[in-house]
Order: sequence, then C-alpha cells, then structure tokens
Amino acid sequence: MHRILDRTAGSRMRAAALLMVTAAVAVGLVGCTPGPLSDDRSTEPTTQNSPPAQAGEAPTVEISFEHEGREVTVTGHPDRPLCQPDGAAQWSTWSAADDSGASIPDRAGDDVFVGAWAVSDFAVLFTGKGAVLNEDDGIMFGTEIPGEVLILERSSTDLRVAELDTDDAVRVDATLTFALECAAD
Repeated sequence: MHRILDRTAGSRMRAAALLMVTAAVAVGLVGCTPGPLSDDRSTEPTTQNSPPAQAGEAPTVEISFEHEGREVTVTGHPDRPLCQPDGAAQWSTWSAADDSGASIPDRAGDDVFVGAWAVSDFAVLFTGKGAVLNEDDGIMFGTEIPGEVLILERSSTDLRVAELDTDDAVRVDATLTFALECAAD
C-alpha cells in the first residue's frame, strides 16, 4: 500500500510540474507581440559547462545533472518576462527551437518552488525548491537550487517542452542556477 501511495504522490508531482510549465508557457504568450532579439544575446542552448549565472547576467537558466556518465549543463536564455505585482513571475522564449523558461511563484525566499526548462539535443524540465534572491534592480537569482529533472527525447524542434510526452522521461537529481530580470517595482 505504501508503494502505491508513493507512486500516486510521484505521479501527482510530475503532473503538477508539467501543468506549471504548461501554464507558464501559456501565460507567457498572452499579451506579447513578436519582436527581434537583441544581437548581443545568444539564444542557443548548450550542453557545455559554463560559468554559473550571476546577478547581472540575466536572462540565464542553467540546469545541471549527470546523464549517461557525464556531467551536463543545459543553458537557456528566456528573454520574455511576465512579472506580476503579487511576486509571481514567468519567462520564456519566442521560438520552440530554443525553448527555455522559468516559473517562480514568489520573488524571494529561502524555500521557493522553482520550475525551469531548456533544450539542447534533448529537453529538460526541472522542479525544485531553494533560496531565491531579488536584487533592487529587479534581478532575481538562485544558485545551485536542488531538485530533479526530467530528461525528454526531443524528436522535433517545432514542439515546446510543455508539449513533449513525459511518459518515457528519465528522472535524475539536478541543480538550477539562474539570473532573470523583472523590471524594478
């Protein structure tokens, strides 16, 4: 009976995480008009190790984990913020090909739930809890927030992470480091 409850709780957590990401992508698309990305920012996710995001290097999400015996960091640059007065914030990208984003329900705290996603040769969907700091200039950041990631096969660059099938996803421990910007209140 205990194992059944564990599986049900795990299924609910996965469903809640996927719902959160889907909602964040949908909310991020409402009220936005397309525009060019600035030339000084790369939107290419990478699996190469790179320095952790620091306040001032927004927008960056870096999801790090071990996969098939190697350390992997998938980096994205979600540059479309949707920051609410109540503290909730979401970020996403314009295109599915370089899909990345984050969803943070509270702008600051020691135990904040954070969801994030990014793509490379595969797609990753992170959920975890940790310290989120909010600087006076509107930069929110977190460093090595612990959690787990679903590693998803990415058969098409036309699909966003929220549209991918999670049934066969590989689940591993991961960390999230990010620096994202909301305009100062």
